[in-house]
Amino acid sequence: MISIVVCTHNRWASLTRTLASLSSQVSPPGGLEIMIVDNGSTDETRDRLAAVTCGPHPVRAVREPRLGQSYARNRGIAEARGDWILFTDDDVLVDPAWAVRLTGGLEALGMSAGGGRVIPNWPETVPRWVARDGPRLERIAFVAFMPPGPARGLGVDDPPPVGCNMAVHRRLVSGPETFSTQLGHRGRRLVGGEDTAFFARLAATGIPFGYIPDAVVRHPVERERLHLAYLLRRRFWEGYGTAQSGGFVGRRRWLGIPLTIPRELGRSLGDCVRATVLGDWPAAAHGLGGVFNRLGCLRGLVGSP
Repeated sequence: MISIVVCTHNRWASLTRTLASLSSQVSPPGGLEIMIVDNGSTDETRDRLAAVTCGPHPVRAVREPRLGQSYARNRGIAEARGDWILFTDDDVLVDPAWAVRLTGGLEALGMSAGGGRVIPNWPETVPRWVARDGPRLERIAFVAFMPPGPARGLGVDDPPPVGCNMAVHRRLVSGPETFSTQLGHRGRRLVGGEDTAFFARLAATGIPFGYIPDAVVRHPVERERLHLAYLLRRRFWEGYGTAQSGGFVGRRRWLGIPLTIPRELGRSLGDCVRATVLGDWPAAAHGLGGVFNRLGCLRGLVGSP
């Protein structure tokens, strides 16, 4: 069986669209269930979940009162009945064969964890500083994950899968805290990083994970994300999460600070200034995002906010 876990917090309208797309999922021979984790919603979500349906697939809803994405995901794992546990967000649209392609592709690679492709759904107009593709696309802020090439294992130099399109086999799940509760979105604190920390832990123990490009999820880019202030806030908390999840373990340090941070901070600041002089606004925003990311790393090394 495949269990699809959808964690939600005060987003009933978008959750209904996600469930509508999940209702068309191709069911594997062992069946498929939808597990909705209500993470302390205070809107209509809690009342409406009692009668929710998802096409032919059985739906179960549980409430996790402790606010935080990691708490919700860990609760989903504890409640799931499937051998494969898949995660997606409460505002995405998934392709009909997403679940079977993701699990089947990982099984073909001989891997027990990994993720698929995440394609941003852009609005009709975007600010001129936004890069829609290429190396300056802020994959975290705009939720994009589109490495080229065929299905394959991901190495240490590849970005890890993102939380709205990832899978883990039950054999890799042990204990009550698969995802660190020190990380993960919590209200307006956009720390994130719990998915990155999970895959980093797998890599550190020699467990491979893969990328299945034909397992596709489409993530809307909301208007809120198209403000520069959002990008900078998101990049700051991304850096904070990287530091808190041990992303600089083993790096050379001076006065406790990894030497890579001041170097990258200076490089990003220089890139931002040069791009601004040249009028290359996507490059300028990318450089400024890098500055805030490294500042977030420094804050994360100090400790909790």
